[in-house]
Amino acid sequence: MSQGGALDDLLRVVDVLRLRINDYSTELQEETRTRVSLINPLLQALGWDASDPSIVRLEYGVRNRRADYALLLPDKTPIVALEAKRLGEPFHNHLEQMLTYANMGGIKYAGITDGDHWELYDVFTPGDLDRRRMLDVTLTKMEGVHFALSMLLLLRPNVQNDPPLSPGKPLVLQKKKQQSPSPPPLGMGWTNLPQVETTGKVVESIRFPDSKEKRTASWRSVLTYTAEWLAEKQYLTDVKTPVSGTKSRSYILNIGNVNKSGKPFRAPGDVGGTHYKVETHASAVALLRSTCRLLQHCGIDPSSVHLRVHTR
Repeated sequence: MSQGGALDDLLRVVDVLRLRINDYSTELQEETRTRVSLINPLLQALGWDASDPSIVRLEYGVRNRRADYALLLPDKTPIVALEAKRLGEPFHNHLEQMLTYANMGGIKYAGITDGDHWELYDVFTPGDLDRRRMLDVTLTKMEGVHFALSMLLLLRPNVQNDPPLSPGKPLVLQKKKQQSPSPPPLGMGWTNLPQVETTGKVVESIRFPDSKEKRTASWRSVLTYTAEWLAEKQYLTDVKTPVSGTKSRSYILNIGNVNKSGKPFRAPGDVGGTHYKVETHASAVALLRSTCRLLQHCGIDPSSVHLRVHTR
C-alpha cells in the first residue's frame, strides 16, 4: 500500500478515535478498554492486526517480563515493543522500564501509548531520551492529517526499513487541501453558519464550500441538506457513523432510525439518496449546533458554510 493510500485509510480511523476520546474519556480510563477501543484500531489501520499472532504477539515475554505488544517482522522477529497504558496515564514512570524490556529482548524500537499520546524510541541509539525519541504525538492536540502523517512512521511496511522512513510533507499539503475546501466569498445577506442568529429569523438558503446553494424550507432542512452534501462529497461515510451530539446523550446522525439508547429518533429526517437519518427534533439553535458538530466530525470548518436568513 502506498503512503498516500495508507494516509486516507488512517485519517478515517483517526476521525473515529478522536470522537471516542472526546465522548468516552471517562469510560476509557482503564487499560483493557483503551487497548480495545483506541490502540488496536489504530494499529490495525497501520497494518498491525492485533488478532493475528503472525503479525502481533500480545503479552510478549522478555526474560520473565512482558511487553503488551510485540510487532513482528515477516520472519517473526520482534521489531517494536509497545507498552499500553490507560487513557490519560502519565508515561514518566514507565519509559525506562519499557526501554529496558526492549533492550533485554534485543528489540530495536520501543513505544508507549495511552491511545491518544504515542511515543517511539530507538532502543540502541546512544544518548538521552531526547536523542533516542523518534515519535512524540498526541491525537487530540493535533490536526488529524498531521497526526496521521506522523503515525505513518509505524506503518507496517515502513517499519521493515532500516531505519523507517519519515513520511513526506507534500502528503500533508495535498490532504489538507482536499479536506478543507476554500469557502466562497460572502455576499450580501450571507452569514457564516456559527454566527447565524435564529431569534425572530427565517432561513432562506444554504451555501456550501463548493458554492452549491440550496433553498431551505426550515431550520431542520439545514441539518438534512448538510448531511446530504457531506454524503455526496464522500466526507460522510459509514465509517464515520454514528455521529454523537455534543453531550453524547444522543445521536445527530446514524444509519437508519436508531438513537444511542436504542430507541428511534423522535423526528427522523431523511438524508436524500442515502440510508442515513438525522434527528431533527430540536430548537433552531440546537439544530445549527448539530449541523456544526456534523461538519466538524467530517473535517469541514463550519464557518465555510453560509446561510441566508431574513426577519420574520
